[in-house]
Amino acid sequence: MRVRKAAAEEEDMTGLAGWMYTDLLLALMVVFLATISFVPTINGRTPKVETSLTDMTSLRYQNPLSAVYQEFDGTQLLADIKEFKKSRGLDPDSVISNIKYVAGYDPVTEDSAIALKRASQFSAAFDGFDKALTSDAETSLESSKSVPAGKIQISLKFAPPAK
Repeated sequence: MRVRKAAAEEEDMTGLAGWMYTDLLLALMVVFLATISFVPTINGRTPKVETSLTDMTSLRYQNPLSAVYQEFDGTQLLADIKEFKKSRGLDPDSVISNIKYVAGYDPVTEDSAIALKRASQFSAAFDGFDKALTSDAETSLESSKSVPAGKIQISLKFAPPAK
């Protein structure tokens, strides 16, 4: 006579639970070590230990200098920056933290890529004119139909000098 097994035996998962717990702790350790193994550098400077990243971004002055230029004129741009700092009561040694170049174009006569090239050329001219002024700045290039064709709108955000 044949003997039938009552039910299929279930697998015992308790042995795997320990390994899953160990893997979890290992993954958490890797994440922890990855986040503390370096000190971030912001604008080429290492912040003090008590300064957080959000504190560094809040140090930027909120109102940017915004002007439209037909072509690059370094002396005019420097004069505009000096006048802006004076009129807003900013520290004369304030540094540029962000530069945004927006090149205008007419979609009927040209492509936005041509406008981006124009913005890139303006950016390169500004960098070449005064590298110390733009060295710590984050730069972005854009094109827009709202800016007059052939012109460049430049927006500069300032931050207090590092002391």
